Amino acid sequence: MENLLFICLDNYPKSGACSAILNNIIYEGHLNNYVNSIHVLSSMHSPEEHDIEIVSNVYIHRIIIPERLSRKELLALHKSKKFNLFGAILKKIKEELSAKISLFYNDCKLTKSILNKAKDIVMKYNITMVIPIAAYFTTISTALRLKKIIPSIEVITYLVDPCSTNLLKPLSSFTLKRRRVLEKKFLAESKVVITTDIIKGDFYQKYGELLLTNTYAFDFPNVIKMNYQKRNFSNSIDFVYSGTIYGGRNPSFCFKLFGMMHLENEVVITFIGTNDVKDHLNNVTIKTMGYVSINESRQFLANADFLVLLGNKTTNQVPSKLFEYISFGKPIINLPQSPNCPTIKYLKKYPLAINIIEGEKPINEQVRELENFINKSYNKTIDWETINAKFYECTPKFFVEKFLQIISNK
Repeated sequence: MENLLFICLDNYPKSGACSAILNNIIYEGHLNNYVNSIHVLSSMHSPEEHDIEIVSNVYIHRIIIPERLSRKELLALHKSKKFNLFGAILKKIKEELSAKISLFYNDCKLTKSILNKAKDIVMKYNITMVIPIAAYFTTISTALRLKKIIPSIEVITYLVDPCSTNLLKPLSSFTLKRRRVLEKKFLAESKVVITTDIIKGDFYQKYGELLLTNTYAFDFPNVIKMNYQKRNFSNSIDFVYSGTIYGGRNPSFCFKLFGMMHLENEVVITFIGTNDVKDHLNNVTIKTMGYVSINESRQFLANADFLVLLGNKTTNQVPSKLFEYISFGKPIINLPQSPNCPTIKYLKKYPLAINIIEGEKPINEQVRELENFINKSYNKTIDWETINAKFYECTPKFFVEKFLQIISNK
């Protein structure tokens, strides 16, 4: 049986999209029942976390990655003597200087400490397969360099975001060319690449079929049966958005719609995972909860009457949060920025969803549609049996079935 090492640079198992996906695969898909051992190389975010611990038979190995930490987290780790802040600053300067002369480092931001940690885990625990869960080149490049050092391991890349094109600003032709060199490199050197239909389609357009013979496309395995109960009961209608806010995903259209609505009950919108909401609406209470754990985020979703999904400016990825929303069976208000947004096709088969595309119709008409949806859908839910039947290919069980078939034929 295989000994697996997942490289997941989120704060596993507490937070992050890659962390949530991995947790679902291991526990909801029961991957831990089909392999000899599972190890996760993750990032440390607080002094209370251990360098290594075993949680439900999963070995979690943690390493401090300064780029992944807030200033507050860096200072806390420095005070606990787990981390030398001044040494890290010097190290970062050295790496940036190296990046100027190294194409590989410039795009991957690969730190030697991650590679060394991964190598130690492989050697000590007889790891047979390394699986980077990647939203960045760093995780993939770590695994591929590890393969060169220890040729006996196999690398299966799980690409959850398009590393080279998931950007808001257009790249220079030189930078784009460099990124595509790296993209072709991991497609060629990974034993297997697992990704989404959209990303695989993008690869096909750029590189043709030859590089994709070992590339498989699956939906995110984030549709699971949720066991969270609603805890808050009030006269208000509670809307919840969970995720980050940035240039390509902002709530301005959401606020425009909600600001024009007229409902009998008080309206409360809670933003989870961000404090970057400064708007004020006279008829709406806006709350921001900042960065929270996966469990805390899910409890907020369980408490909500409606879930709000903000569309991305880029259309080459599906937000993994979409499938978590579906899991709760609650009404979903989707606000895509484009008719080509990939969220629309999923929510067309979800019985309690409305897609309101920014700019597609006059705003007054869209406000009326939203009001009607809220009035008709309030207090309604979809049972798990219906969700599982409609979205089985988005469940961890389906993903693990396919994953085991892949590694058995490696």
